[in-house]
Amino acid sequence: MVLDYVLAVFFTGAVIALICLARGAMRMPVPKGEGISLEVIVSAGPGAEKWLERTVDAACWLVENGTLPAEAVVIRDKGLSIEGREIARRLEQRAGVEMEGWTGARNGGQTP
Repeated sequence: MVLDYVLAVFFTGAVIALICLARGAMRMPVPKGEGISLEVIVSAGPGAEKWLERTVDAACWLVENGTLPAEAVVIRDKGLSIEGREIARRLEQRAGVEMEGWTGARNGGQTP
């Protein structure tokens, strides 16, 4: 009787350990081969203002902690509003992201 309980606890622990190992294997960092560089491109269009900062911060966090071995986080303008471009400028200064698809103040903030 006691042996049954001990075996049940042992096998339950073993199953839980296997589940944890499988979960950890799924969350391993993305591999990057020699001569390959990765960039995270966040394409942001009309209406993206609400989630742009959160999305870029999450991508930067993944890069900084080594989960995603990217060399840059890029915001690609696909028709951002003026508010969205201001958010992108702040992110460029604060988080060091790159911006692509518009020239900023040199062109009056217009998309080329």
